[in-house]
Amino acid sequence: MMAFILFLLMSIMGVSYTAAEKVDDASKKAGLQSELPFYIRPVEVLGFEMYPLTIAFSLLVGTVVIKYLSNAANTSISTASASHILIKDSSVEGRKQLEKLKKDIQDEPMLFAKAATQYSECPSGKKKFGHLGSFKQGQMVPPFDRVVFDPKSEVGVVLGPVQTHFGWHLILIHKRYLAKPIV
Repeated sequence: MMAFILFLLMSIMGVSYTAAEKVDDASKKAGLQSELPFYIRPVEVLGFEMYPLTIAFSLLVGTVVIKYLSNAANTSISTASASHILIKDSSVEGRKQLEKLKKDIQDEPMLFAKAATQYSECPSGKKKFGHLGSFKQGQMVPPFDRVVFDPKSEVGVVLGPVQTHFGWHLILIHKRYLAKPIV
């Protein structure tokens, strides 16, 4: 669609230059002193005859396209912010401990933070209330990553227990941006 609009505008500008040149030629033949305004007068650039308005328009469109593509590149990466509680016991008892803790927390961020400082065996649990900060998809271990970036996983809801090679996790997603594929 944008290419069509660009083509249409450039065609209109080209037609107006042609009409202006015809008027200029006719006035010269009639002996009148008429000169095209500088923004319509063709100039030579790299051996090509171009019009200043076309050059300016092309630069503007090029800038807009580059800005759009750079924004699209920046938004093509899924990101999230989450907290977790880690129990290094990979046995069934470790899972049961987190299931009980999950019932006690009831999706309350303040209770989650308090539980992280008391029970998490990860350094982030003791120092940052379980907060891991922002991270990109693929930065965490695969089972953890799958849960956080699954569109079905709700933000603000305690998820898990999720088992990784570190142990069992409860996860609370604070924010998540899921990238849309660029077509």
